[in-house]
Amino acid sequence: MEKSMTKFNFNALDLEEQVKYFNLKLQSGFKIIEICSEVSISYNTIRDRFKRNNYVYNKLSRQYEFIENIFPIDEELIEKTLEKIVTKVFNQNNTTSQTNTDKLICDNNLEGKVINRSFRIYDNVLQDFTKFCDTSNYNQYDILSKFISEGIKKYSNI
Repeated sequence: MEKSMTKFNFNALDLEEQVKYFNLKLQSGFKIIEICSEVSISYNTIRDRFKRNNYVYNKLSRQYEFIENIFPIDEELIEKTLEKIVTKVFNQNNTTSQTNTDKLICDNNLEGKVINRSFRIYDNVLQDFTKFCDTSNYNQYDILSKFISEGIKKYSNI
């Protein structure tokens, strides 16, 4: 390959040759941005072009590599790992002590269709409600449904 590459000549190369050119320059100690500048091509263009064709920059080897060469994807392993993470997070949240909110929701089984409804609410009440919900493992609509249900029971007897 020639020492100085023009944008026209570079774009005329097939993708594998473009990657090979970049990798040779990277081996010689050039930085990606320097190579882009030499070729008069945007870094974003190179990054997107290579990525679109499954080439990514490996920081450890300082080379562009085909994705399958770097990250052999094992779907089953990924799924098992995600399940373990979700289980661990769920167990951590449940064992750190069940909050009052969780006890409140567990006491009454909420079921039925969830419906969207818009309410006006005072900002200080909303802030308190949001803080309260942040300590729970339940959705805001579960908690709000329980609060409304309890309020109706409490105040309908007055």
